Amino acid sequence: MARHLEVALAAMLHDIGKFSQRAYGPGKGIGPEAEGLRGQICPSGTGGYATHLHSLYTAQFALEYLQHLPSELDRERVLRLAAYHHRPTDDPDERLVTEADRLSSGMEREDLEEGEGQSFRRVPLRAITNEVQLEDKPRAAGQWFIPLQALTPGGLSPKQAGSDAPDLTQEYASLWGHFTEAWSRNRVAEPLGFLNRALSVLEHYTWCIPAATNTYPDISLFDHLKATAAIATALYLARRDRKEHLLLVTGDCGGIQEYLYSVKHGAGGLARQLRARSLFVSLLVQNVAHDILRRLQLPLCNCLLAAGGRFTLLLPATDQAHQTIRDVGTELDDWVKTHLGCQLHPHLAYLPLLPEELNDFGDLLERLAVRLEASKARPLSTALQEDCQWRTDNFAMPPLTTGDASDLCDACGLYPGEPTSVRDRMVAICAKCSAQRELGRQLVGSRYAAFLPEPGNLPFGTLKLVESEAAIPRNAYLALDLEGGCGEQPDKPIVSGLTARHVPRDGDGSVMEFGDLAQQSTGRPALAYLKADVDNLGLMFSQGLQVGEQKDRRSVSRLTTLSRSLEALFAGHVQKLAEDIGDIYTVYSGGDDLLVIGPWNQVVRFAVRLREDFRRFTCGNASWSLTAGLALVGNKTPVLLATEAAAERLEQGKDECGKDRFVAFGSSLSWELVPTALARAEQVLSWLRNDDLRRAQVRRLLGYARLYQQYQATCDAQYLRYAPLLVYDIRRNWDKAPPEALEWARELSVPDSQEMPYLRFVCEYALNGIRGDNEGRDHS
Repeated sequence: MARHLEVALAAMLHDIGKFSQRAYGPGKGIGPEAEGLRGQICPSGTGGYATHLHSLYTAQFALEYLQHLPSELDRERVLRLAAYHHRPTDDPDERLVTEADRLSSGMEREDLEEGEGQSFRRVPLRAITNEVQLEDKPRAAGQWFIPLQALTPGGLSPKQAGSDAPDLTQEYASLWGHFTEAWSRNRVAEPLGFLNRALSVLEHYTWCIPAATNTYPDISLFDHLKATAAIATALYLARRDRKEHLLLVTGDCGGIQEYLYSVKHGAGGLARQLRARSLFVSLLVQNVAHDILRRLQLPLCNCLLAAGGRFTLLLPATDQAHQTIRDVGTELDDWVKTHLGCQLHPHLAYLPLLPEELNDFGDLLERLAVRLEASKARPLSTALQEDCQWRTDNFAMPPLTTGDASDLCDACGLYPGEPTSVRDRMVAICAKCSAQRELGRQLVGSRYAAFLPEPGNLPFGTLKLVESEAAIPRNAYLALDLEGGCGEQPDKPIVSGLTARHVPRDGDGSVMEFGDLAQQSTGRPALAYLKADVDNLGLMFSQGLQVGEQKDRRSVSRLTTLSRSLEALFAGHVQKLAEDIGDIYTVYSGGDDLLVIGPWNQVVRFAVRLREDFRRFTCGNASWSLTAGLALVGNKTPVLLATEAAAERLEQGKDECGKDRFVAFGSSLSWELVPTALARAEQVLSWLRNDDLRRAQVRRLLGYARLYQQYQATCDAQYLRYAPLLVYDIRRNWDKAPPEALEWARELSVPDSQEMPYLRFVCEYALNGIRGDNEGRDHS
């Protein structure tokens, strides 16, 4: 039963010897038993010398660190399948791992060994973000690399390589020690749980290691090992059932915006319910992927991509797999209809493929996306149709039992509510909203999200949030470490599930509600909603690896390296950034986009830091850009309206030529202008605070800035009157202004003033910075 899992583990470890080989000096690190396999597993090169010596190190790892496998797994078979991948025997499973190794790379790799010298220990992993290039955009100068260190939210930024390539043996040795220690802690008895935790340990320590140093070193060892394991496992199961095809399966969820932001003000606990819904949607999508894999007894390596509320699985095209996809789709639609009132619309799509088609994984993703779009045109179809017949009994929702509309839940307005005391007043709260609030409350103090098999609050099981590893239930088949760890206790099936979930707290440790959060603002007590996402991401994946010296490089391993890197930034680094700023509420962040809420001036700081960090993460590569939109609102503004306002500003920035903009305070600015505009805004604010300027003066400047914007948008000469009006105003009303402020105002009246494009931003920022000034508000 577990023979395919032996294939999976062997493929997952087939190149682990590259890690240990680089951690030891030449000729070191191999025991007598592994050395005795040299003639069997290492090919012979020119002159009869053995090549591909990393296979010996793989064998050594299997001998030394596979002592505690689950009883269903055969260590000797795992060793043979892993170590013989460069010199397979007639065993078809050994040849299968070799085939998967090549398909994972997307090409017939040059059959070169890294060598016995030190050169391969000097080649770092190139930053994949600087290897992407669009036709009209230059890449960053020089080489950028990923430092050798365990995966942490604060260590994602690449570094620029110097003129010398240092020997990295010591860095490899240190990392290897931490890796083997973490690997040895994994004693999970259930085979799938063991493999899933092993995969997470590999990610934590091999994400920063190049899979190959004799070709283009921009694929991480982790992504190559994971993709090889996925392909080998799917091939094994397909051929066992005499099938030649594989299946690429994708899923995501529609209706998320409406579901997240339909919670109402006035019922209390808004922030708690918002974070609960955001987490729930993310884990619901993961739960669907997990269930498909568990029904087919496949490990998490067969989930090739998982980011931004979407997953992509690689499955064997067996009858069981086809039936599983149909069953999961039907059960999922029925569950959403019954438990969520059709508020969410899950979608599944699949694409049959021949193994060799994996060489251009980017093309497969494009074809799969077309099928997913077709699925989105038929939301919840299986809940309404069966065997080409309408399920008319499902056309209408069951009637509510409430006596009148006043008994509906004050939080969602969809279900009957029960009287509940919230902040010394009684409101009606339904059972679903009450459960969400409790989930939101638990999330703040919890580190692990455990998935249990019995029916519960997920389509295919139960989600339980716990504070410690010891509290993870014994029947959990998977537990996500929301802080990105990979487990301390030996018997827990823990995997990294790094999640941006920062919430601001009061001095006593309690979570701030939105009203309290607004009071943390400088000046006007208001909230800012910030939406941001990466520009042209689809183009980056479809064309970014087909430009320049390297053509058609859209292999499975390379694209998964790119996708995982972005997910690490938005799920991990954003969490750290929010912690650094302080009062930032992360509603969601993952894939390539985010939504955060907080005191308006702190959110502005967050946006600037985010873009700075994004530029470092992408090595300053001009092909990458980020657009953000900020909406300034009162703390009682409905969440849906505020979010829509931020989304409108985001779209405004994307409509601008070149994108890569920050839209806030009625202005759309290129990011290069934002630091200058902010510095000027803070200076004007200081003049206001010191009574060097009056608010009326700044409000009049705001009026001139609007006229300037209207002229820029329409080229209508009537709006040019801002210039004479500004000159007249300065002569009449600025005689008492400090010299620096007067000089600034005079420069504004000069034709082609460099500061006029961001004057509105400056004025609105400064006016909002004066506490108690009800006239300082977002005029956009």
